[in-house]
Amino acid sequence: MFCVGLSFFSVAPIMPLILEEYSISRGTGSLLTSLVILVQAMFSLLGGLLAGLLRPRKVILFGCILISAPVLTFALGNFWLLLLSRVLMGLGFGILGPATIPILMQYFRPKELPLVNSLIMSISVLGITISSLSVAKISDSIGWEQALSVFGSAALLSAVLWLFFGHVEDITNTDITTNKKIRQAISVIRKKETVILSSADGGAFGQYVALVAWLPTFYFEFHGLSLIRAGVLVSLLPLVGCLSGFMAGILSMKYSARKPFLIASGAMVSLGGLGSFLTAGTPLVYPSLLLLGAGSWLYVPFLLTIPMELPGNDPARAAMMTGVIFAIGGLVGFASPLTVGILTDATGTYLPGFVTCSVLSLGLLLGGLLISEPSELSTNRQVNMSDQKQCT
Repeated sequence: MFCVGLSFFSVAPIMPLILEEYSISRGTGSLLTSLVILVQAMFSLLGGLLAGLLRPRKVILFGCILISAPVLTFALGNFWLLLLSRVLMGLGFGILGPATIPILMQYFRPKELPLVNSLIMSISVLGITISSLSVAKISDSIGWEQALSVFGSAALLSAVLWLFFGHVEDITNTDITTNKKIRQAISVIRKKETVILSSADGGAFGQYVALVAWLPTFYFEFHGLSLIRAGVLVSLLPLVGCLSGFMAGILSMKYSARKPFLIASGAMVSLGGLGSFLTAGTPLVYPSLLLLGAGSWLYVPFLLTIPMELPGNDPARAAMMTGVIFAIGGLVGFASPLTVGILTDATGTYLPGFVTCSVLSLGLLLGGLLISEPSELSTNRQVNMSDQKQCT
């Protein structure tokens, strides 16, 4: 997951170099981020299904191999081949993310899961931070193609390490037929909690992707910042997110509530998102970016833990629900940077696209208000079962 973070947004700080290299529009350049997320979204649901049908060890190995595709960037020399390498990376992430859920549920106790989720998320965000801070500087030294290959090589190393040292028990149940598992997947998709969590994550993630993808270029083109300085400024988002995600894990060990953290994060991403571009060029942009970065990652460990805590969810169902959440969030993440790029090409300003994404971010706040606490659902289920027994 650290290697996913290294490569996922690595093209954003050097986007002007890529646009100039291939003489492409902003809308076309945005595919390097948005299409990756679309593929990740499409295959997250498949990854959730595969985690319940196949051996997780093989699924994760396949995902690790795919996320290392950017290692070939130095030898491509063509925009469409570059896009293909990143699409393969998105495919790997789509498969990899949900496949980790059964492993966590096997090896950690329920009360430890939020902390483990926050640690995994924080290390992934740390990868984003490192690439945001360093990719422009590395590109100045050895070229941007080689810089992207360096990050891809780290993912290739992770695949080798998993091949030799990765061990996990199978979660498949031979007594359950494939048709029944597919019916279970459909029931998971239709659950109210799945819809609410998917919408909440989609709104916040869509805004985050759009801003991370285009704020460096926005600061470079309209506020005169160098690519290195713009990249450092935007790197505040994952840097603060890494810290807030870790703090979320600690808080989750102390508090069993999930709703307050989703609601607080929703308010933070909405206010911080607006401030990140409306206050650009002023000192107020710094607290706005800090608020946006903290809110964009504070809720994630709690949101990812809810599918594991819902009554009746076994590891396979939790993986399927997580896959759906990733899929919906990925679809919105695909559309948001693409929308910003197209609207900017059409209007000559980034504001219409940025404002649209800020409106979407309200989904997290609404989702936090609508979702029920897993502990309350579990208590209600126990009460209902007790009433049924008494009636019997």
